[in-house]
Amino acid sequence: EAVIEYSLDGSDWATLGTTHEFARATGLEGYASNTTVDFDGAVAKYVRITTNSNWGGLVTQYGLSEVRFLSVPVSAREPSPESGATDVHPDVTLSWRAGREAATHNVYLSSDQQAVIDGTATAVSPADTSYSTVLDLGGTYYWRVDEANDVETPATWQGAVWNLTTQEFIVVDDFESYNDVAAGEEGSNLVYETWADGFGISTNGSTIGYTVPFEPTMETVTVHGGAQSAPLAYDNTTAAFSEVTRTFAAPQDWTKYGVQTLVLYLRGTPGNTGQLYAKVNGEKVIFDGDAGALARPLWTLWKIDPAAIGVNLQNVTTLSIGIDGSAAAGTVYIDDIVLYRIAPQGPQDPGTDNLVAYYAMDNDVRDNSGNGNDGIMLGGQFAQDAYRGAVLSFDGIDDVVEVPHSAGIGFNDATNLTVTLWAKPTRLPRLTWTGVITKNRDITPNDSYGIWISTSNQWHFRVGGTSDNANLPGAPDVTEEWHFVAMTHDADATTLRGYLDGRMIYENTGSNPAPLTAQSPLWIGGAQSVTEFYPGLLDDVRIFSRVLSEEELNFVGAQ
Repeated sequence: EAVIEYSLDGSDWATLGTTHEFARATGLEGYASNTTVDFDGAVAKYVRITTNSNWGGLVTQYGLSEVRFLSVPVSAREPSPESGATDVHPDVTLSWRAGREAATHNVYLSSDQQAVIDGTATAVSPADTSYSTVLDLGGTYYWRVDEANDVETPATWQGAVWNLTTQEFIVVDDFESYNDVAAGEEGSNLVYETWADGFGISTNGSTIGYTVPFEPTMETVTVHGGAQSAPLAYDNTTAAFSEVTRTFAAPQDWTKYGVQTLVLYLRGTPGNTGQLYAKVNGEKVIFDGDAGALARPLWTLWKIDPAAIGVNLQNVTTLSIGIDGSAAAGTVYIDDIVLYRIAPQGPQDPGTDNLVAYYAMDNDVRDNSGNGNDGIMLGGQFAQDAYRGAVLSFDGIDDVVEVPHSAGIGFNDATNLTVTLWAKPTRLPRLTWTGVITKNRDITPNDSYGIWISTSNQWHFRVGGTSDNANLPGAPDVTEEWHFVAMTHDADATTLRGYLDGRMIYENTGSNPAPLTAQSPLWIGGAQSVTEFYPGLLDDVRIFSRVLSEEELNFVGAQ
């Protein structure tokens, strides 16, 4: 026999009727439950069972094999979006499954978690089990639903606190929807039908999208995000300007969701000239970033304050991108035009505290980090490049720069590491693997770290024995152009990543680096013990003894 008590708050206990007798169990496998206790509608959060006697009475031992509680669902449940949801659109409808017997619903919603817990956040009472609202971008919000019925006891059932995080940005144009279906055919969405360029206009020297017959109109290799970007060719040598314009089918409101910044990404091409600009409703905004960005083959973040343009941001009808300059010409890639409340930081200076080696290749292979890790030229020659200036040229036969091993060299241990460089390879594809920058352990290639070009014409990255054959989908082939290449390894997260022109193209989250403490040197332009010499140009090689963020990598790449 036992006394059963219940409580709502764990302190004020009430007795459930009189003493209850629990039937004796058979002890056999699979026996059915044999005792049911009716709580008769009691409101309980805590239950306490105090045993007074057992069957037989020979020893003072008691036991229950299994206890199940069946309850009436009186609290709100099954939230949508589900608790913990991310990337939620700020135009959101919160919904839930109502508690039984609920007559009204009180919804508490705030970015202040404690205000929702305490019930001090402003409450709304929708007529049904949903509530539509508009939130800010890039925010975490907390919400709960209290179910109420004044004729019941208790009159209010407090709900659990749920949370959601809204998406960081609103897309203006990410260039993913455009295709090559001919104009007039079903499903056609050609980029130049949305973005009007200079075709047939003698004063406008712009062309958006490629114009080679039977070839894709969109760029699918040089992209910032997704699978496509827009190539914008411009030629002001005979035209007054070059400009493309999108007219929105419906005016856009750039004040919603707490929007503060218009962002677009651009990637230049060596040799480009001119002054980049944008227009919103016809009002011009001059690109205020690095003057060399238009000629740099690296994605550059351009942040624009819409409020400073001086137009009606609740009625945005046109957006233009153009290049000024009487003799300006070239090709620039545009991608990911988006609106943020909290914009990305952009490039961040990593400083020099963890810079263990820096080879500027300015007519020597000295270590400019101040750590004395000078290289030795075992072949190769310096050359002048129109884009990079002084660079080091390798013949791909036996040219290499060797950095002798040193106990204090700073990059013998690949646990936490960043390697960056500019490379312009030649003679592709190769019949053998090409070591761009490598360091072996005991002169064993499989225990090494570095950057290679494979015979399948892919960039490859390795730390220790970690496999390097998992390039991300869409990773581009190596081309005979200047590229900013970077590799990072994070020991804590056991993660190896490879980057090309600021975009991550490789990731391995199960890396297992071997300690590189043997006496093998670092090779720039080859891989020791094998004939994997690099043909082409190298510049600005840097090694850090920590993992750089993408913002820091972009800063280094812009140098």
